[in-house]
Amino acid sequence: MIPKEINIFYSKIGDRPIPSDCALLKNLSEALLRKGKNYVNWQDRELTITGKLLLIEGLKLYEVDAQRLEQLQYTTYGRPYLDLELDFNISHSGEYVICGLAKGMRLGVDIEERKTVDINSFYKVFTPKELIAIRSSKKTEETFYNYWTIKESVMKAIGKGLSIPPVEIEIDSDQQASYDDQIWYVRNIQIDEHYASHIATDYKYVKLNYHWIDFHRT
Repeated sequence: MIPKEINIFYSKIGDRPIPSDCALLKNLSEALLRKGKNYVNWQDRELTITGKLLLIEGLKLYEVDAQRLEQLQYTTYGRPYLDLELDFNISHSGEYVICGLAKGMRLGVDIEERKTVDINSFYKVFTPKELIAIRSSKKTEETFYNYWTIKESVMKAIGKGLSIPPVEIEIDSDQQASYDDQIWYVRNIQIDEHYASHIATDYKYVKLNYHWIDFHRT
């Protein structure tokens, strides 16, 4: 079986905003740039804008003009999409932003910065079997975040947001999860040892292509 390609674009926001004279910012609509000014701190604005810039770079790979971003639409659950024969999903946490794109499949991505966490506060998120696996792991927090990003990536692939209780997404293995009798195949995204990240798809055989972009040097 020939695997289908998934392209993972990722970047860091760094310790300063993208230079205002960056040519890539011209690809963003005035509406999006105005919206960015509403954020309380520049980091939140930067994460949102960087996500859109990564999407633009991804669209270029599929020979889709950046202006198509102006036709961005949202489902009733708030999932963004374009009327194209490809799916995409964006996630950010800490300093990192990732965007996954692929044709011929549904996908969802999630990234989380690993921080100290109280496992007991998440008993409504994981099944009893999953909680046992997390608590018995020699790397408890690492296992927690791996499970968490798997569930989040599946939720984002399905596209129904928090209307899906995370506990109803069952992690069958480190490469497979299920919800409502549908199997979702998950792959670990390796970006930074201090972060956990996964991608979920409804297609089993995939190949991940990584594309690092530094918008402060572009």
